[in-house]
Amino acid sequence: MALLCVVILFAIALPLANRYRRDRLSMEDSAQLKEIHQAWITFAHEYKGRYPVPGLINRLPDAFLGEMDGAGPQDYSLNTTANLYSAMLSQNYFNSHIFISTFERNPAVVQDKDYDYNAYDPPNDVYWDPNFVADLETGSNVSYAHIPLVGDRMVHQWRNTGDANVALLGNRGPADGVASADSLSCRSDGSYVGSLVFNDNHLETLSVTAGLKIGGGPDNLFNFDPGLSGLDQVLAFTKEVKDNQAVLQHD
Repeated sequence: MALLCVVILFAIALPLANRYRRDRLSMEDSAQLKEIHQAWITFAHEYKGRYPVPGLINRLPDAFLGEMDGAGPQDYSLNTTANLYSAMLSQNYFNSHIFISTFERNPAVVQDKDYDYNAYDPPNDVYWDPNFVADLETGSNVSYAHIPLVGDRMVHQWRNTGDANVALLGNRGPADGVASADSLSCRSDGSYVGSLVFNDNHLETLSVTAGLKIGGGPDNLFNFDPGLSGLDQVLAFTKEVKDNQAVLQHD
């Protein structure tokens, strides 16, 4: 009888313990996401409300003034996920550990524990450590997706607008927004649960069962709905930018 009681108590306690662990990890994950966005807001205070844009931090040479700080046009090719986070790290807005989600499933995503802060050298046209990576296939030092820094969405949404309806940052989602067990951004049962940070710094949890598109309407959060230059909300990694067109990654 005593053994039966122990088994019953264990059967009750284990799900509670697992739920407690998930809740704790979710709170940590949410706090990290909000801290990243808060750093962007702090950055924006000094740059006329604009969030960090790598191609504006390290501009192309000006035709007359050369590479003087802030003189040349934007280098759109630099607006990648790796450069975005690395540019903030180089200026000590946060520590690299907050870039790794507590729910990260991709073994290629690991913390950069050897970030070279000494690489920052504006007089020599170096603004971040180029060894910081964000490629979900070959290796990444960050977990979190953001809106691509291309097209009209960057111009209108990549600013401190305080808009509670615009999601800028969050956990990665599956390609095309279709929840699947094959995606490393979904759970093993194929469902998706993720946190999103909006432009007013509030956070929401998005939960979708397996096989259903994330968004439930015309604006799929993990797919370009009207095209690259549209204003729809999209969260992904930007692996590279060619001709102002973003090459995206999701899983």
